[in-house]
Amino acid sequence: MITKVEPGAFDDLTQLKLLNLAYNFIYRLPIDLLKPLVNLHYLSVEANNLAYFQLTDHVFKKLIYFDIYNNPLQCKCLESIRLYTKAHGIELEYDKFSEVKNGIQPECIINDICDPEAGEEFVKDYWQIFNNRRHIHDDLD
Repeated sequence: MITKVEPGAFDDLTQLKLLNLAYNFIYRLPIDLLKPLVNLHYLSVEANNLAYFQLTDHVFKKLIYFDIYNNPLQCKCLESIRLYTKAHGIELEYDKFSEVKNGIQPECIINDICDPEAGEEFVKDYWQIFNNRRHIHDDLD
């Protein structure tokens, strides 16, 4: 399992078109790490611990598919991602409403900002709260 992507990890991968970092424990993926990936078409960071992610034109010019499903994103960050992908015609995969509605999977963390400093402690606190609420819900059934 990957927990951290080291600086320079993608520096020589300028022709890379598909990057799958799914099912790891990545808390942070700074945009600067992805800058060399100028030909990236497909990016999956599904099932990590990302509370923050930023899509920008200077990094994702050729992106056509982005999968951020099953991450504890801050709601403002998810909103920004949705707007960006819609405006740029990028297919977005994120948490399914049916799973959110049934309490299986949270859609996002409610807050008023999209904080790039939200990291491991923020995510741990979130999962603790979510799991506590889920157990309460299960006890009521």
